[in-house]
Amino acid sequence: MLKSLRSAPHFWRKATLSLTSAVLAGSVAFGTPSVQAQVTAPVLSAGSGFQFGPRPKLMARVEELGLDDLRDGVLWSKTERSPGSHDVSGGASQIGALVGTGRVGSLTVFPQNPFYEAGQTVVSDAGIAAFAAHTAALALAFPDLPAIEVANEFNSTSFVSGPAKNATPGERARLHARHLAAIAARPELANRRILGGAAHSVAAGFIWHVLDAGGAAHMDAVVVHPYTSPPERFADEVSVLRRHPAMAGLEVEVTEFGSRAIGQAADFFWRNYCAFAEAGVSRAAWYPLAPRGDGYAPLVAADLSLTPVGRAFLFAQSRASGTPAVVFRADPFTYGCVFGDHTAVIWGEPRDIEVLRPDLEVRTADLAPMKPPFSLAPERVILLTTDGAPLRLSADLRLGASSLAVDSFHQFGLPPSQAVVGPTGLNFERFLRLKDGDTALITCPGQDVPGRPWHPYLCSDTVQRFWLHARGFALGGSVEAPVALVHRLTTGSADPLDLQVSVDLNESTTDGVVVSVLLDGEMLDRRAVAQADVLDFKVVPLRPGQKIDIVLDPAAQPRGDSGRLRISARHAEEPAE
Repeated sequence: MLKSLRSAPHFWRKATLSLTSAVLAGSVAFGTPSVQAQVTAPVLSAGSGFQFGPRPKLMARVEELGLDDLRDGVLWSKTERSPGSHDVSGGASQIGALVGTGRVGSLTVFPQNPFYEAGQTVVSDAGIAAFAAHTAALALAFPDLPAIEVANEFNSTSFVSGPAKNATPGERARLHARHLAAIAARPELANRRILGGAAHSVAAGFIWHVLDAGGAAHMDAVVVHPYTSPPERFADEVSVLRRHPAMAGLEVEVTEFGSRAIGQAADFFWRNYCAFAEAGVSRAAWYPLAPRGDGYAPLVAADLSLTPVGRAFLFAQSRASGTPAVVFRADPFTYGCVFGDHTAVIWGEPRDIEVLRPDLEVRTADLAPMKPPFSLAPERVILLTTDGAPLRLSADLRLGASSLAVDSFHQFGLPPSQAVVGPTGLNFERFLRLKDGDTALITCPGQDVPGRPWHPYLCSDTVQRFWLHARGFALGGSVEAPVALVHRLTTGSADPLDLQVSVDLNESTTDGVVVSVLLDGEMLDRRAVAQADVLDFKVVPLRPGQKIDIVLDPAAQPRGDSGRLRISARHAEEPAE
């Protein structure tokens, strides 16, 4: 049933400026050595592409593999080939046959037809009404169709044309809300799930505009395609999205995720699938089912054989899809999920790992057997399976020691949230240092201002061109008003720390940046970075409670200072006697 939610006011600016200690929905905080949260794994789907024409061999392969939830689409021009006349027996007949087998989870509809507004994205009342009539005709023709997805990545300019393409994201969001309202008003759609939001990335700013325009009352789930989100940061970003009051009645679906890194696609699949479970995603569709000519790793190759990620996907479909799951986080640097008691994945920063149960099978992401010794890696998962007693990662594995104390990627925060601290209690405070003093950072939702990240990030209400996320930054200052970014550690002991600062600057940076390390305000070291460098520093505090500042300053010409940034600290090894 459709949700009946009132349109929320355009509140986000005030909401994100609040620096309260409220807990983000779905986030995991670390106050104990091991945290486990009960969730539900998303139902798995695959982007099939039958809308572009018949592929009987691929169709037969779908049936052979038992794929039972496909994400496909119907082009409006294929069903309305004369104005006002809808016929799905021609251009959409293959889709209809697929829907009839129960193998389609959703169909995407696209608001363009040559008979309306010169084939451009419809913006007029008449054009939108015609689009809704087309969608209603599909619902009548396909009574077994569970869900309609309204538009694809509507927050980008890739799938829109005409006035909609020239519109601002906010204007396009309000247009999307009009499309949703017209479709939801059709009685033919009364018992179908409507998927809206239509966002590339976790673009909370765009989606909040849709909700402000009343969109929540006309859809059942918000759709995101998190191509710009590392799996390890996805749950926090969705938590920001859910800060809008109207999100309380809406599910989140990921109707596209995929990777062009063919050799790592299976690992990427599992990392995302675990992250989606942690974030409460109800359905997740891998893109694509078969090669589409864009370099993304398919589930089946051109010869219809299973690819490595295809093997991982089918295994997850049979063992994990829609099952109860447990999120496992031994510390901020280690990630894992147990699906349905008998399948688990784990990955993280390098450390040894010992499997304590002889009945556990240890495999790579694409199901190849692994032999000891085992060790974790940041982007390579270990897959564990058993047919015996339920898996409990906290009891069935022994994690080796790690010297890592704090890491700016893994412990990136989007306030308000609980602090995500390392096992020694270390975490970064992040703030800006300006001519007239220090200023706090706040959370911006993503795609809220032109030229900013399309996913939640840290920003400033005083420095308009500054932004910071888990992997990168833009200082945004000027010669008259330079901006420095500070990452501060407060020591928990007098143990020495080895700091590593990795900087990779964009080409727009004119003369580089300067990295400084200070202890209680006293300069310890200062080094310039022209393009890319990994800088190592050793800091020897004298007592607990001292402040270690890692400062990123512009050089003489603070124009275009942006790039990638990562800061970590390890407990220094004791010197040999």
